[in-house]
Amino acid sequence: ISNSSLLKAASLIPFIFFGVSEGVMLSIIISTITLFAAGSVKAKLTVGKWWKAGIELAAVGMVAAILGYGIGFLLGAIYV
Repeated sequence: ISNSSLLKAASLIPFIFFGVSEGVMLSIIISTITLFAAGSVKAKLTVGKWWKAGIELAAVGMVAAILGYGIGFLLGAIYV
């Protein structure tokens, strides 16, 4: 199992130990922290301020998650 697989699975771990509502909140927190860390590492390996790249990647990831949830919600309402 690679490190990226473990990081991807990290956001699913709360659902093993908690209910859905708690799992969703913890998953969002873990995903945001993971995205921030990935952005920070990217900046350290390339060029840029680590904190700025971390915030940028976390923000882009969260916007993508919100849009994905919204599209899924709308399609679910249409095709139910």
